[in-house]
Amino acid sequence: MLDNFSEVFGDMNPLLKRLKKKRYEENMEWLRQTHGHYFKEMTELMEQAQDKEKTASDIAAAILDAAENKLKRWGRIPGYAEVNLTFFLIYYIFPAILLEESPHSTALADALQEEVKRRFKNSNIRYADYQTIHDGFNEKILGLFGPFGKKE
Repeated sequence: MLDNFSEVFGDMNPLLKRLKKKRYEENMEWLRQTHGHYFKEMTELMEQAQDKEKTASDIAAAILDAAENKLKRWGRIPGYAEVNLTFFLIYYIFPAILLEESPHSTALADALQEEVKRRFKNSNIRYADYQTIHDGFNEKILGLFGPFGKKE
């Protein structure tokens, strides 16, 4: 299940650098083109599963196992890497799962959120979809931040 998913976490640090609205758009596009087959596989596994809740938990565990395999140093994930992992999950992994627009995407995101809470102390993360995060970036025009170009 999700063989070589740890490759996604190998690209984590470059995707978190200089994160602005335009760059976030480009990064998400790149992530989905490069690693989108993993998210499609998750959707297919959920659709084929008899026990959706168990399958979602297994997929969530596989995602975090891959992260741990990639990020562990001396038997544990260093604090700075855990912070980066949390941001990466919130900014990229959860939105990529939800962008699949499967009826099971929310269940999978919920399972991943619970698995993160279970594995990491004091971790009470919440997820959001791509559009919510994208809209949260401020536009800066002439040195001023504002809701420029926002649709109401």
